[in-house]
Amino acid sequence: MHPCSNLLRAIDQYLSRFDVAHAGIAKCRVGVSKLSAKVHAGDAAPASRTTAPSLQQAVALARQQGSDALMDALMACPVDWQTYDSYPAADIGPAFPKRHAFVSLASMLDPAWSLDFDVGFLLIQPRTLYRDHHHAASELYVPLTDASRWRFGTDTTWSSVAAHQPIWNDPNAVHATLVGDTPLLCLYAWTENVLAPAFVDRARDWATIEADFDKADA
Repeated sequence: MHPCSNLLRAIDQYLSRFDVAHAGIAKCRVGVSKLSAKVHAGDAAPASRTTAPSLQQAVALARQQGSDALMDALMACPVDWQTYDSYPAADIGPAFPKRHAFVSLASMLDPAWSLDFDVGFLLIQPRTLYRDHHHAASELYVPLTDASRWRFGTDTTWSSVAAHQPIWNDPNAVHATLVGDTPLLCLYAWTENVLAPAFVDRARDWATIEADFDKADA
């Protein structure tokens, strides 16, 4: 069986623990089901696999939070960890492009994007600001590790988000992520408009936050 079949099944089983009445969770599970239907038992698994810095630490932390089955399936699937390179460097800053990686299962299994759906994993290394941004896609994040902070609007306060606490971003909702001393690993899904670009929304505290991180890493 294609190893991604097991990973998609594990993702759906993980999502099933949450309130099925939540519109975002329901949309994501429908998308996962449709993507699963594109995977056939005879399909060859991807031949190559690229990894990412801090991945092993993040997986270990996710296991500590009770995500063993999901991590087993993720590590068994030969996926490629990529970087999102569509943001202008002047807007997203110099740090984030070098300090994150993601896995898109849809780009591997549905390269024509016929389902207009994406699901995968996002990894952000310690002491990283994912600057405020928005996009036309509705988006689900579910952190699998603790110790991250999020905000929803450039002038709003940061809120701590625990592992297994779903975050739903409506289309064009501004959001940002602040990762502390341990890496953040998230399950993510985009439920429509997956090819629409994302845009950065400027905030006044970026320079202060990033300068503090630079001092800690020095």
